[in-house]
Amino acid sequence: MTSAPERLASEMVAEACVTRHHGRPGLPARSKVGWADRAADQVGAHDLVTCATHFLAHPHPTVRQVGLALLARPDVDAATAERLARELADDPDWEVREWVVEPLAAHTAREASGWLERWVQEGRGRRRAAVVAARQLVRHKDIDCVTALKVATAVVDDPDPYVAASVGTFLLADGIYPTCPDAFRAWVASLGPCPPDSPRLRHLAAVVRRHPASAPGGQRPGPLQR
Repeated sequence: MTSAPERLASEMVAEACVTRHHGRPGLPARSKVGWADRAADQVGAHDLVTCATHFLAHPHPTVRQVGLALLARPDVDAATAERLARELADDPDWEVREWVVEPLAAHTAREASGWLERWVQEGRGRRRAAVVAARQLVRHKDIDCVTALKVATAVVDDPDPYVAASVGTFLLADGIYPTCPDAFRAWVASLGPCPPDSPRLRHLAAVVRRHPASAPGGQRPGPLQR
């Protein structure tokens, strides 16, 4: 007899195969959230982790993404969600890696679980997920400026292009500076020497381009942009 998670996954794949998303077969975000709601209704809170675990191991990336959406629900405890999401932070499918941010941000917003702080100190995919989550969380005021700047401190000199791509224009210019301008300026002033392989100056230049008042003295950017 087919289990509910197996049946739901099969139906999901069938829908994803006839729907285009980002130029390939797949489902838009709203549909994935809808599938997560449907799965939660059908399996109930007591079987939610079992269902999510089945989805996360599925070969189809859309099903894995819905599994991550299930992990973001309050019926799943933060420690279990972190354990199950961990390996998917380095999933070969880029959309799966994006959806890893959902449970990370949701559980961090609900409780001080330490998940965000742990992941920003870890490997490539998890560190990048922490950067993206921190931007979302500080914009929504689900974490304070001090916590957001701890994340920024951990990644501002990371030379990994995958991590660095989300730091300057995303975390700093679109998350921290608009929310915490004074704290951001004090943080920049407190930074030590810039390592030779660091993308730090590019990150700070991205903030100045977006927010000229963030430059020292509030002036238009000069050499920092180079």
